[in-house]
Amino acid sequence: MTKDTWRNPTGIAAAYFVQLVEWGYAASEVEQIALDAATEKTAESSAPETAEELTSE
Repeated sequence: MTKDTWRNPTGIAAAYFVQLVEWGYAASEVEQIALDAATEKTAESSAPETAEELTSE
């Protein structure tokens, strides 16, 4: 991780922080920003894009 990870978090950064949290690490405020931003990006990229995809689930 770099000192600027929170500004532009990647999926790798999110995976790293998620694993640390699962192991019991308490994420700092800045680390939580990176986690939240990466989670939002992941949710957006996996969201259905069409009405047909919405109804097929």
